[in-house]
Amino acid sequence: MTSVLIAPGLTMGAQGSKVNFRQAVIDLTSKPGKQDDESFWEQLWSPDSVHSVNDVFAMIPADDVRKLREDSPKNLATLCYKTLEKLQYARDNPSTLCERKVINCIRLLTRLMPYMFEDAEWRGYFWSSVPTGDGQLPMASVLLGILSDLLFCPGFTVSSKEKVDDLAALETCELIWEAGVGFASKPVSSAQFDQNRTEILKLLLTCFSEVIYAPITDESRLRWVARFTSTENRHVLPLFTSLLNVVCAYNPVGMGLPYNYLLFNDSREPLVEAALQVLIVCLDKDSQPQADDTGYSDNYFINYLGRIHREEDFDFMLKKFMFYVLKTSDVLEILVPILYHITESRNDPTRVGLIHMGVFLVLLLSGERNFGVRLNKPYIAKAAIDIQSFTGTHADLLIIVFHKLITTGNHRLQSLFDCLLTIIVNGNSNLIYTIIRKRQVFYQLANLPTDSASISKSLSGRKGKAREEMVDQLKSPTAPVAPEIPTGSTAGLAATPQVTSMPGSSGETDGKATPGEDWAPTPEWAEQWKSKLPLQTIMRLLQVLVPQVEKICIDK
Repeated sequence: MTSVLIAPGLTMGAQGSKVNFRQAVIDLTSKPGKQDDESFWEQLWSPDSVHSVNDVFAMIPADDVRKLREDSPKNLATLCYKTLEKLQYARDNPSTLCERKVINCIRLLTRLMPYMFEDAEWRGYFWSSVPTGDGQLPMASVLLGILSDLLFCPGFTVSSKEKVDDLAALETCELIWEAGVGFASKPVSSAQFDQNRTEILKLLLTCFSEVIYAPITDESRLRWVARFTSTENRHVLPLFTSLLNVVCAYNPVGMGLPYNYLLFNDSREPLVEAALQVLIVCLDKDSQPQADDTGYSDNYFINYLGRIHREEDFDFMLKKFMFYVLKTSDVLEILVPILYHITESRNDPTRVGLIHMGVFLVLLLSGERNFGVRLNKPYIAKAAIDIQSFTGTHADLLIIVFHKLITTGNHRLQSLFDCLLTIIVNGNSNLIYTIIRKRQVFYQLANLPTDSASISKSLSGRKGKAREEMVDQLKSPTAPVAPEIPTGSTAGLAATPQVTSMPGSSGETDGKATPGEDWAPTPEWAEQWKSKLPLQTIMRLLQVLVPQVEKICIDK
């Protein structure tokens, strides 16, 4: 018999149950099935046999699942059917539901299904019909219906003051997991509810993972998601709202970045992670192929997301609406976590995709004017980003992180360098700062005089300055000698003419200068060019920002 490692501290009864569980798995892979032996199947989801998901994964190795699939397909089919049958019984009898047994059934399917999806012949197994009270339904539809019901089962995943005998009679819109969009009441929750929800959501993700194994030409590869997000799922609205609110309401200690829940007991973070993954999968706009024959034509997760319109909902869903976020400094609450993950992942080849996603998000934000404005906000370190300490703005933080990514990052990130430089150009705060510092130049340009007296005064001043420079050159013994241009050669670039020699039109010459006669600018000519200077945006910027900058300087 294969030996089984027993965790220290377990009772002899628990040790014996684990040994029996392992032996049952071995029997399934090597002996004919015992379809009618209920005691044999019962030990596979008994609370005494399995205490955690790690137990299931340790006692059912991948090789055993593949061997069961190849050598004993009837046993595998029976195991899945019996497990589904046990879940269905628990759903139909919620008042007597055995929590640990239901969770073990869920863990068992989570372990088995990926290996079934590996084989093209097994992918259709859950879409074969099973007899139900309502007629013939695919096992997949039955399973998704059971899991959806269990996500709103009083005493198992939601709180309830009284026992419920029929989950179908529940109004689940009143049992949404978290206050937020479309639901104002703060529901009672517990660590056990969070853990049970997490286990169910992980099984849903496993069901949705069929798309990973199916070829892209398979039009039914997204049928699990299509079924779950269709009107056939009567819980589609409370599910969407629960997942969205749980994700958006999570705020660990107000730091803006999640802590590692492995360091301390936090049942909410694993739930948030699983909920976010399910939400992202279900909101995939391509979750329904054009030529689909599954009968599910609408994704109601996308439909309900598109109906959200209240400003307080947008405020709650901060990180989900870019244009709303850009109105406030809260966009920086998105930028800092992105930069944190970019920095942490730069030397990990397995997280190159995460870096690409983060850079593209920042690139998208940098194309918006308000993003560049918000970058001027001083940066106060909250997240433990692996960079040198500095005093500056969020724009400085952005440049420091990008510099670190370029100089010490993975060589596979070279394709992102152009994007990084584009982001820096898009959000260049130094240009604005320089314009403010040199504002007198722009004021002078805006007030440039165009009358004849001012033009004559400007020209006389220019001639006097040129005369002084010539005298200085003659006095200097080291004055450079102008290079001699060879006879017959033409200069590659014409010298830029002075204002006094610039060709132009005057009323007297009708646009033609007389040979040997100096051209002189006129008030009409000066007014024409002044009107072409693009100063409106810059003057408006100075009008708004200069008083703010002066106030900041006075306050300091």
